[in-house]
This record gives sequence, C-alpha cells and structure tokens, in this order.
Amino acid sequence: MIEGQLTVYDLPTCPPFGAYTALYKSWEFNKSSTSFFTLEWRAYNPLNSYYVISEIACSYDAGNSRHISVPNAIETKAIMSVCGELYKGNNMIQILTSEIEWNYTYSLVEILYQNKKPNLRQTKVVFGENEEYHEEKDSAKELENKA
Repeated sequence: MIEGQLTVYDLPTCPPFGAYTALYKSWEFNKSSTSFFTLEWRAYNPLNSYYVISEIACSYDAGNSRHISVPNAIETKAIMSVCGELYKGNNMIQILTSEIEWNYTYSLVEILYQNKKPNLRQTKVVFGENEEYHEEKDSAKELENKA
C-alpha cells in the first residue's frame, strides 16, 4: 500500500481465469485420469472476408462425479461452455477446467427428427355408377401395410 492507496501488488496471487464457449473439435476420454477435448470457435472478419479460427484445449478430471456426463454431451455435438485456470504454453493455450456446462440447442433438432416419419394422409376419390364420389383417407401406417 502506498499512501493509503492499493497497488497491483496488494491483490491476492491467483492464476488467470479463462471462460470459453464453442463447439468441440476433438476429444480423448480416459475414465480414471485427466481427459481432454478441444473447442473450436470460428469468427468472421468482415474487413478481410476470412474466418479467424480459435482453438482451445480443455482438460478435466474424468474421475470427478461432476464430469460423468461430459463424454455423452461431447458425442451429441453439444455447445460446450468451460471455465477454469488459463494456462499459456509456448505453442498452445489450455484451460484447466473447474466448471463444464453444455447446451443441446445446436443438435436438438437433428435428434428430434432423426427417426420420425412424417404423418402422411392420402385422399383417394372413387367414382360410382351415378357419378357420385366419396373420399377414403389412409394414414401413414395403412400406406406402409399396403406397400
């Protein structure tokens, strides 16, 4: 403290904090030890019409009960949000995650409609002897039985 004013040196020593949200690019899962996944974020630069690709490696403790569902979330192509200690090496940036969350909004539509067939209705017009007609409607299941 200098003349009653706080300085940078008065702050508690703590590691840098990193928070990141993106789609995963690759992952490696080890049940009882540290597992890794890489998040890739693409940002469009309108000045040069190129995409800037940012990749961040994230490590987490797979043995921790809080992270049991992380491999399932990664397999379903969820959007991952991580936060933790930021580590900057010579060739890469890594987040030693303490919190991992995910959101299924990106892949939910694909999962909902993956195995469902549309409900089709077919109308058949039949003319009788007196030029009268009536309609017969078939559901999708009846159409499959006829085929």
